[in-house]
Amino acid sequence: MCDENKIKNILRNVQLELFAYFDKVCLENNFSYSMNYGTLLGAIRHEGFIPWDDDLDVMMPSKDYEAFLSYCSSHLPPEMELLHRSFYKNAPIPHAQLMMKGTEAILPWDKELSVPHCIYIDIYPIYPFNDEKTAIATNRKALRWLSIKQKHYLKINNPLFKKGFLPFVRSIVSKMIPGSLIEHKLNKIESTALKGRGNYWLDIYVYPRPMVFHEDPFQKLLRKPFSGTFCNVPANYDYILTTEYGNYMELPPPEQRVGHHFYERVSDNRK
Repeated sequence: MCDENKIKNILRNVQLELFAYFDKVCLENNFSYSMNYGTLLGAIRHEGFIPWDDDLDVMMPSKDYEAFLSYCSSHLPPEMELLHRSFYKNAPIPHAQLMMKGTEAILPWDKELSVPHCIYIDIYPIYPFNDEKTAIATNRKALRWLSIKQKHYLKINNPLFKKGFLPFVRSIVSKMIPGSLIEHKLNKIESTALKGRGNYWLDIYVYPRPMVFHEDPFQKLLRKPFSGTFCNVPANYDYILTTEYGNYMELPPPEQRVGHHFYERVSDNRK
């Protein structure tokens, strides 16, 4: 078995442990959630992980997401940890990651940050808006401040950032903006979005393009098989996956069947 397959097996085994805990907590506390992005596609097309994928993504309505964060602040088992801006101000991502202690998942561009670098699952809050225009405007504002935050904390050679003189200058300027101001702006954007109503749903940090769903993805949920267990998916998954991927049941060409993380090291050191 090649190293790539070994890494995927380690990742998936731990991710499924984390997901089992997440799913149990949500069912017991009536927190709404659904698989999201490539994980939703995998649940429908493969009844599990996409064979070449390397992460596990779930989404929650913003209010359930906040309730889940509150629950974890006092109920999280000792073998797990939650990476989120409310606990780690230099966390390079805007959403929460549920992590397994005793494991490693090292990315080259954030490995020097003083945050946990463990195997995780991604938990995304999805916000409701009254109209698509407001949703897209919020996405653009959130991404501007997120970009400043990431340039503030991460190395300038982060592969997520464009190269060249002007991006270099912007990275330097970003590091001059106080971290407290960045956090204030991001918190304000999120708290305003949290008060939203309507039937236009969006992950406000999604890039490179905002995908606004015109149907509530949480209105009705189904239980579907996923890699030996079961998970929640939206009843309108066809609409969501078509919006995101087009003809989602057709496999991409072989050269596109690759993961999108580039780990330096992955391990499970638990005994």
